[in-house]
Amino acid sequence: MAAVERAVAIIPPEPPSEELARALAAHGQLLMLLGRHAKARARCDEAVAVARQVGARAVEGHALTTLGTCLGILGHLEEGVADLEQGRHIARELTNVDDLGRVHANLATVLDIAGRPADAVEIFLAGADMVRQVGALGRYGPNLLPDAANSLLSLGRREEAERLLDQVFDLDLRSPALRLRPLTVRATLRLRTGDLAAAQADLRHVLDEAPAPLDPQNATPVFAGLAEAALWDGRLADARAAVADGLEVLAVAEEPYWTTELCRAGLAVAAALAEQARARHADAEVQAARELADGLLDRSRAATSAPDVVPTPAVAANQLTAEAEWSRAAGPNDPERWAASAHAWEALGYPWQAGYARWRQAEALLARGAPRPDAAAALAGARALAGGLGARLLTAEIDALARRARIEPAPPPAGDARDGRAQAPTTATDELGLTPREREVLALVADGRTNRQIAEALFISDKTASVHVSNILAKLGVANRGEAAAVAHRLRLTG
Repeated sequence: MAAVERAVAIIPPEPPSEELARALAAHGQLLMLLGRHAKARARCDEAVAVARQVGARAVEGHALTTLGTCLGILGHLEEGVADLEQGRHIARELTNVDDLGRVHANLATVLDIAGRPADAVEIFLAGADMVRQVGALGRYGPNLLPDAANSLLSLGRREEAERLLDQVFDLDLRSPALRLRPLTVRATLRLRTGDLAAAQADLRHVLDEAPAPLDPQNATPVFAGLAEAALWDGRLADARAAVADGLEVLAVAEEPYWTTELCRAGLAVAAALAEQARARHADAEVQAARELADGLLDRSRAATSAPDVVPTPAVAANQLTAEAEWSRAAGPNDPERWAASAHAWEALGYPWQAGYARWRQAEALLARGAPRPDAAAALAGARALAGGLGARLLTAEIDALARRARIEPAPPPAGDARDGRAQAPTTATDELGLTPREREVLALVADGRTNRQIAEALFISDKTASVHVSNILAKLGVANRGEAAAVAHRLRLTG
């Protein structure tokens, strides 16, 4: 830490010179990598002024690239993009390959985290074409191409993203630095399609290979991915730890996008912990989850309201989702907050995040006892958004909620049926004569739920839940709920 503090110490005044301009620009870039964007902005302003005074054109372009990146990350998008475009013009003028690769990557990243992934894809690919023309794709492609794939994933263009990643892994990725972004983005693709084990393996590989602590811009996507994988896998303690590790990396960094992204993931963990605790009537655990959620929401709000920060549309969408997740944790789950989150992501063209928000909106509407057509509309929207992404886990959750609520799900995608009829494998519960609803009830019995809790989970009356339990006991030929639970465990119906 002492070395870092020495590195960011104030450079003493010197007569204007190219050496001074270069030192100021290098200092600003280091501050940027540490996530100290406000200080980096000030240092790069100095570097640009000195470089112009002494005619150091290359240093001016380099400093403008850093300056524009910091401004964009802090949300000053128009000003930041203008500086980055100036830096790009100078890099082209001087045919500086290093600066060409860097400015394309930084400009596209700023656009991506602002919520303009389509524009980001164009810039990433333009940069890749430019470095390919000068024979430098092997050096810059492992960053530009996977980042383009990541922007394509945000837009739901999964097949295009897969093709780009295939190109990346055909390159010579001999060093950990060259593998970092390809592995991180491939993990995101695997998360979206539900391959949790493979996604986690990619992310762990990144952390295991890192020669030194990663800077915030590279570390936080890894921890966010690990948190998401663990959350979907039901490993809430691991998910919570990954969020905490990511937020520790951001402790002194000004990264509103990644802070809100990690807090959003942490709030989803807190909500899951609260829901589990409420089902068990574990009041102390409910309170602990609420306190965790309150702290994460405060952290997210602080990141978006800092003096130098202007929330971009993507940051604002993250914050709206964080507020909605907080309502799940604190109770009651608020469908209006989820609707606002969905609207924000839909306006940006992010189908996965919008589909998730519509699913949660439907869940909240059903819990509130809202008119069923409202919940059905939200579920239909969620299914339409998730269905085209290959998002297996999200689609399964949407369909499961529709079944529990007795809402007709959207038709399955083409290829899921043969001869016009859906084909389902025969299971042990089919052979026992259990209906789909009875299988759901049995799983909840095995989880220790009372009839009232089963009724709440499935949006049915207490009496209907009691009838289902009685029918299940009769079909299984068991005397009580404990024996039924043993059967459920044997049939792997518990999650």
